[in-house]
Amino acid sequence: MLAETHYLNAHKLATTHKDIVQQAQIAEALGNLYLAVDDEKAAMKWLTQARDSYKTLGHTKRVEELDEQIKELKTDKATV
Repeated sequence: MLAETHYLNAHKLATTHKDIVQQAQIAEALGNLYLAVDDEKAAMKWLTQARDSYKTLGHTKRVEELDEQIKELKTDKATV
């Protein structure tokens, strides 16, 4: 998947440059990409990473939104 490759490369660069804002945004984009292709395990990994980055940045509202999204994924996974 070409988009996945670009996002992963961008995330690697953001990590190398310690750009937490970009890390958060790219991790969230990867999480949403994996949701779109029904890879819930990978989606949860990246959304959790995004949440942790937003927490580091002090973006409480975004952390709460991602916590809710992750919780819904866990609930969906448990009911399947």
